[in-house]
Parts: sequence; C-alpha cells; structure tokens
Amino acid sequence: MLTTYLSAFPDLQFTNESTVVEDNRAVLIWIANGTHRGRLMNIPPSEHKIQVRGVSVLTLENSRITRALYIWDVAGLLRDIGLLPELWRGAGAHTEFFAGYSFQMEVQHAI
Repeated sequence: MLTTYLSAFPDLQFTNESTVVEDNRAVLIWIANGTHRGRLMNIPPSEHKIQVRGVSVLTLENSRITRALYIWDVAGLLRDIGLLPELWRGAGAHTEFFAGYSFQMEVQHAI
C-alpha cells in the first residue's frame, strides 16, 4: 500500500511528532508531506502540496510488528489535492487533531 502513495507522492516524507511506548505497544503521531505528482486511486496528478496527520498504533512481539492500526486524515488529503472544499474556520470553529480522521486500517501480520 505504501508503494501506491509513494508513486502518487514521490517526495513523500513522514515527520514523527510524538512516540509513546508501553509494554509491547508503540503509538506514533506523525505528519506526512508531499506533492501530488502521480495517479492516486484513479485521481490524476494535481501538483498540489499535501500535509496529512495520522496516528499509528503498533503491537510488537519478539522485536517484530505483529499488528498495526493506522488512522489518518483522508478528508484532509482530498481537500489538499482539491477534491473537497475547505472546512469553515470562522470564530468558534474547533480544529482539534482528531476531528477530521476518516480512515482506519488494521493490519495483522508479522513483518
């Protein structure tokens, strides 16, 4: 799946904002930045810059990732490439971190 996004955003870079580790779990809060230069899910390149926030929850066993849950802002990605309108950000609007998350993917396997 990452290959799909790397071909759509060849300059894709992830920045780790925070990491929490407890027992056999790690939670990473990250931001991805890139430029939409290739097809993504049949969407032609827009050349728009994107910034997407996300969280990864990883379960580790014997130094291997055995389960991963990824939650990220698909609506924000679609807004950045011009497919969704901007959210209203007037007085009293709340733009909290988790408000726009609309995609979850859980993977269970040994890496």
